[in-house]
Amino acid sequence: MEGESKVITRDKLFSENPTSGEMHYKVISSPKHGKLKKINLSSSTTNNENISQFLNQDILDGRLMYVHDDSETTYDEFTFLVSVTSMKDETAVNGTFRISIQLVNDEKPVRVVDKVFHVARNSQRLLTLEDLCYHDADSDFDDGQLVYTRRGIPMGEIVLVNDTSQNLYQFHQKDLEEKRVLFVHEGVSYGRFVLFVSDGRHYTSTILEVIAQDPYIKVAKNTGLMVQKGNEVVLTSANFTITSNLDIRDDQEMTFELFLPPSHGSLTCNRAAAKMFTQHDIKAGHVMYQHNDGVNLSDFFNFTVSLKGLRLDASVVVRVYLESHQEPPQVINNNPIVVEENKPVKISKTQLEVTHKDNTPSEIVYSVKDAPSHGFLRRSAGEDKPYQGTKGRPIQSFSQQDIDDGLIQYVHVGSEHASDTFLLDVSNGLTEVIHITVTMDVIPQHIPVQVSSVTLKEGSSRILNKDVIQVTNHHFSGLNFLYQMTVAPHYGQIENLRIPGVAIPSFTRLQAEQGLIHYVHDGSESVADNFTLIANDTVLQRHSLPCVVFVNVTPVDDEAPIVTVNRILKVWVGSITEITVEDLNAEDKDSTPEQLEFIVTPPTNGHLALKSAPSRPILNFTQAHILTSQLVFVHGGALSGGFHFQVSDGQNLADRHTFSTVARTLVLSLERIFPLKVFPGTLKPITDDDLLVVTNDFSDITGNRVIVFKVTHPPKLGRLVRVTEDHITEEISSFTQNMVNEGEILYEQTDTDAVGWEATDSFTFTVLSSLASVQRHTFPIDISYENGGPEHQICSSG
Repeated sequence: MEGESKVITRDKLFSENPTSGEMHYKVISSPKHGKLKKINLSSSTTNNENISQFLNQDILDGRLMYVHDDSETTYDEFTFLVSVTSMKDETAVNGTFRISIQLVNDEKPVRVVDKVFHVARNSQRLLTLEDLCYHDADSDFDDGQLVYTRRGIPMGEIVLVNDTSQNLYQFHQKDLEEKRVLFVHEGVSYGRFVLFVSDGRHYTSTILEVIAQDPYIKVAKNTGLMVQKGNEVVLTSANFTITSNLDIRDDQEMTFELFLPPSHGSLTCNRAAAKMFTQHDIKAGHVMYQHNDGVNLSDFFNFTVSLKGLRLDASVVVRVYLESHQEPPQVINNNPIVVEENKPVKISKTQLEVTHKDNTPSEIVYSVKDAPSHGFLRRSAGEDKPYQGTKGRPIQSFSQQDIDDGLIQYVHVGSEHASDTFLLDVSNGLTEVIHITVTMDVIPQHIPVQVSSVTLKEGSSRILNKDVIQVTNHHFSGLNFLYQMTVAPHYGQIENLRIPGVAIPSFTRLQAEQGLIHYVHDGSESVADNFTLIANDTVLQRHSLPCVVFVNVTPVDDEAPIVTVNRILKVWVGSITEITVEDLNAEDKDSTPEQLEFIVTPPTNGHLALKSAPSRPILNFTQAHILTSQLVFVHGGALSGGFHFQVSDGQNLADRHTFSTVARTLVLSLERIFPLKVFPGTLKPITDDDLLVVTNDFSDITGNRVIVFKVTHPPKLGRLVRVTEDHITEEISSFTQNMVNEGEILYEQTDTDAVGWEATDSFTFTVLSSLASVQRHTFPIDISYENGGPEHQICSSG
């Protein structure tokens, strides 16, 4: 099937031999409309597309396949040589494998004639293939079998030509070809309707536009005739065509009556002098012009076209050429054309000239094949008249006479382009010279200065020669213009070697080319600099655009690190404390924090570590570790101590310093513990007026240090509770000082039967905080009816 593939089996192709050798096939002529391939085994990585050889075993294994290329072909074949691989004297046999392909209807119809249908108002006209035509690319399909289906028409009807009472809603393309379809106009002068076209499987739709007008005949094409001197030429529809909206059933209806015969030749129809002929004669090739072989190389004749009472006068021009005209024109001049940026220039014959010995300049016609990229061509129409051709719609052709008369201009548009080109073909009407490239040489509006960046070491200098600053355009070669600094360097200066140490504001092109001009860096720690200059020529009254020269400075590590902060670190005994830039900091003008390395001795009362591994001691770290809060000191041992350190940037070493640490013991103090007075059966909050534990960490003004009470023996006559956000009381066995401060901890008296008039209760606790603890204490609770009524309590526990 078309576009599909099929395995070639043993019953279609196989070779046998009396020996045990393998049969080897070599393809000597591949298929033209497909390819041979081998189906890959699962473990194979070989490319088996479009193979040129295979074995009998491939056929037996069902691996040989033909793949069709989906073209509209019904036949394919390949030829091969088959041989036995084990034979010493190898004998090969020719063979041809033929492939028959069944076509598939897989192409949609495509419209190939797409015109507006013209008809005389309130009249009728045949609808033919000249008005509407589709093509189906399937090679086995007859376009005549295409079916057209239409619905309502807003301005008439489609009927059978021999039975106008029979409306046609469906017809074949063959009916159009055989002129059996008639359109009858009625109603509005313009309309359109939908037609559905089908090949039996695929459908497409199209619109047919209809315009109804008064009856007319018009000249649709009139190219004139071209004939060699003394010879004859046939007048065909390719030279002269009449169009009409009238209903023409027979080409004999359109007549041509000669009223002004040719002056330098004769017009014949069927080899007889022609005074009148028909459209049928033109289509049949019966009408001919015969040149009289005289010296006149141009001629014309006039006639009147008549059709159904309408008349139209027309003229056909005859151009006569010599045998020599068939020789190509000669390119005499094609020189670069100089134009100023964004200005027009006339193209003269000294720049572009093509001639032919037997043609006048007006007969040499240029056609623009590739327009200019950075400009356009235009033609002068005379004084006080606008030019023909704009940037959006440039002229597409002109003659050598136009060039000779100075009428053709190239107009440059844009900037930053030193050249432009356009491509021409030139013809004398018979032969042509193709691909003539015309080059435009653009003089820039500004002096085109090119600059490159400069790289040098910190504190050094760099010559500003043509590798750094140059003008490449040849129009400015040899000019000694002035470079002027509009923005001076920030971290250096421009100097003349003959005046060292003095910054100069300008220099000449010659001085730069002689190597006298230098950029001198000031030795600062800057890694980049720049300066801006322009080129100026007062004679030409031209200057460049500002050009920025970028300077890249390679740092020289000549600065030693400086320790700017070294304070005593105060820590708690046994703590892990972060070392910040407020404790220790080093700086270096020509080094990054990552490059500044602290080399330390082992601390005497602990060790240094990174936050990510506090148990692993380190003896070196960088300033970046401090800046990113990664360095910590882990205390252990004596209360006071420290370590010695030096800072290195890889090249230079700072003086030796001592970093001191002082440790203090964190102490918890039970500052308040007063009996809680509770009315029997109620809840009573425990506040910091009743229970308060503090530390000696006076820097903890925000209360970030957590103090935890662990209840070791709970109350016997009640319980410790906390009220949740959902107003549910839950019993607790631990709490913090902050919770006491916020009034979140309450004692709930529950066993009222054991109270009597009064009773005592208590709970025992220990206090813990990071690095400190308090031994066991007892919190007393006084329960009595003398402790105020329920109105003084939070709520009743009953």
